[in-house]
Amino acid sequence: MKPCCPAIRRDLKEAASKDGASVAAVLSPFLTCEEAFLLATYIKKLSPAAQLALGPIPVSGEDDTYPKDSRGRPVQPVRFTIRAEKCPNHKGVAAVVRHFQGSVVRFDQIVDAARQGKIKALYVAGGYPPQEKTGPEAGQGWIDDAQASALGSVPLLILQDMFDSRLSAIANYHRAGGRIL
Repeated sequence: MKPCCPAIRRDLKEAASKDGASVAAVLSPFLTCEEAFLLATYIKKLSPAAQLALGPIPVSGEDDTYPKDSRGRPVQPVRFTIRAEKCPNHKGVAAVVRHFQGSVVRFDQIVDAARQGKIKALYVAGGYPPQEKTGPEAGQGWIDDAQASALGSVPLLILQDMFDSRLSAIANYHRAGGRIL
């Protein structure tokens, strides 16, 4: 595969050679299992000590079960559930992360590690759809100011995202849409 951006590969390889445990990747729960597997394979080839994390899982409202009675109340047995979490493939991406490192590191753990200066290179695969917000929050995406500030302190921040977010302007490398590597 011919790389889209050789500088990214060079910089990630350099960071991993200095301290493999300081390299991490956040895998969006919106990735396909195949995309998650390829990214995880690449990161773990850089360093087996690199961390893989599952990105935040958006939730909207509460689970809604069916059937319902004439007053709209759920009845038993439940035959169908519309889940409040809005990324149905998150279990597949979590399985990929578990395959490579045995457990799933949460996004907030990566944010904390970045805040403490433990992460020197971070690849973030976004892919979160724009959120319906108004006012100053409109168009800011899936990450809040405090999280963006913590991740912005990482010396090498690579963002692959389909939509702009708070990380777009502070990433060392940013590609809207397709793959970077």
